[in-house]
Amino acid sequence: MSYAYIEQYDEAIKWCEKAVHQEPNDLLGRVMMTVVYSMSGRDKEAQAEAAEVLRIQPKFTIGKFKKKVTYKNKSDAEKFLGALRKAEIPE
Repeated sequence: MSYAYIEQYDEAIKWCEKAVHQEPNDLLGRVMMTVVYSMSGRDKEAQAEAAEVLRIQPKFTIGKFKKKVTYKNKSDAEKFLGALRKAEIPE
């Protein structure tokens, strides 16, 4: 995610893809992949990853995720959650 926040999307995608390849059913890996694709403007890939998130955890929502994750910077949180919204993860 650090690479995504500094807009080095190719590097962020490389690491997320590696993580997802190693653990295809890891929810956090899929969420991160969704965010990185979304932030990089790869909307179709982000939506495909969002579908994988919901396959792994059908009741996953942004609201539930927001309660579990803490951020030091509110701007970072909104950027992250906005990427999930853009990928069509349910509220």
